[in-house]
Amino acid sequence: MESRGNVNYPREFGGGPETFGSTLHWGPDYAHNFYNKTHAEKSLGSGSFADDFHVFGLYWDNKTLYTYLDNDTNKVLQVNHSDMGYW
Repeated sequence: MESRGNVNYPREFGGGPETFGSTLHWGPDYAHNFYNKTHAEKSLGSGSFADDFHVFGLYWDNKTLYTYLDNDTNKVLQVNHSDMGYW
C-alpha cells in the first residue's frame, strides 16, 4: 500500500489522500524492478482515506497474490504467479 497525504497532489500523478496504490516491486535487481507491470490504484468517490478506518489487505498463496480494500471481495491488484515469468 502506497499513499500520499498531500491534498494538493494532482490525481494524474498518483493522487492525494483519496487515492492509494498497491504495488508489487520485483525483478532480479534494482535496475530491473518491474513494479510498473504489477501496480494498481484505487480512489474514493469523495472524501479521503483519513475520514474513516480502512483495512488494506494482502492474500498470498502458491498460485496468486492479491491486495484488497476493506474486504477480500474488493480486490485492487491481482497477480498470478505463473504470469510473472513472462514479463
